[in-house]
Amino acid sequence: MVNKRYKKEIEDFIYKGEKTPFTLGTLVVVIFCVFLLILATFSEFNLVRFRPLFEDSFKILMVNFPYVAQIPTTILISAILGIRFSLLTLILYILLGLFLVPVFGYGGGIQYAKLYVFGYILGFIPATFAVNYFLKKYTGFLSILYAGLAGIFSVYLTGILYALILLLFRQINFQFFVDAVLYIGFTRTFYDFLLSVFAILISCPIKQILWLAMNNSVSKRQK
Repeated sequence: MVNKRYKKEIEDFIYKGEKTPFTLGTLVVVIFCVFLLILATFSEFNLVRFRPLFEDSFKILMVNFPYVAQIPTTILISAILGIRFSLLTLILYILLGLFLVPVFGYGGGIQYAKLYVFGYILGFIPATFAVNYFLKKYTGFLSILYAGLAGIFSVYLTGILYALILLLFRQINFQFFVDAVLYIGFTRTFYDFLLSVFAILISCPIKQILWLAMNNSVSKRQK
């Protein structure tokens, strides 16, 4: 009897695909995810890309380039928290950068909205809808691939459209618009996809661990 009682109590804390509840623990996890996104914004590391070189003979050079894992981190948060609380995380991050602390890659403040790179930050919002839609609509590894692609596509499309709006209102010139498009790049997108797939794969065990905080005994008593 004792073993069965403890087994039931343990099972009550295990995540089984339920909707993320609104608890104090969930808010703590949201705040943690905000700091995780800030950490990803300022954590730059070198990755390798291949560059063709035509001189006396054809060569392929391995060149390091700086990479920031904001998109995979956003997709990880979206997969862990679901739409409601990942949106809360992203809104807190954006408000923090616009009005309180310069947590964006190139600073912060309300004037940051005039930079074309702000469009990519806004793209995190439709990305979380896309990720959760495909994770719910499909099953297995196919859902992970679709969710990763949809999340990345949402960010970059929003960034390009935002840059186009700034161009139409003459906030940037055509060269800046071209820079916004070229910012994407095949190599960057390739790494975004690989790391986003990995992020979604590890999101389930991470959520199972965080479920202890997000689904505490207080929420259980309220059911």
